[in-house]
Amino acid sequence: MAKVKIVTINILNDLSRWEQRGALLLEGLSRLQPDLIALQEVKLPQNNARWLADQLGGYEVFVSPKTGMLSQKEGIAILSRLPLEQTATLDLQSQNRVAQWARVRLDGHLFVLANAHLYWWPGESAERDRQVRLILEALAPLQGE
Repeated sequence: MAKVKIVTINILNDLSRWEQRGALLLEGLSRLQPDLIALQEVKLPQNNARWLADQLGGYEVFVSPKTGMLSQKEGIAILSRLPLEQTATLDLQSQNRVAQWARVRLDGHLFVLANAHLYWWPGESAERDRQVRLILEALAPLQGE
């Protein structure tokens, strides 16, 4: 059975000290050699996800900006060395948050990677639970395809 290596990381949309943080990210990701990378808090319009992909080489980039006024400032991204067959963005309906998914093919098998930056509030959150349900509902039609 084919193996896929996936990394997810919140890269913090604040670009202060990005030179140092970016270098550390590059070093770690280069060492890990992931097939797929899910990023949260991508800074827009600078697009540090695209910068990472360009530095690492060989990655396709799918960026989903936040909604509303934050759409020009921040988003999430999937970087993939595998062919992206289909992608979509889902509005999570609070805090301008979004989720995204990509259908990926590996050795003839299709699978879906979901990436989300969920509602933030310390501790348990009914709103975060609602966002997870929205994601699961959006992904349900993809099962068994």
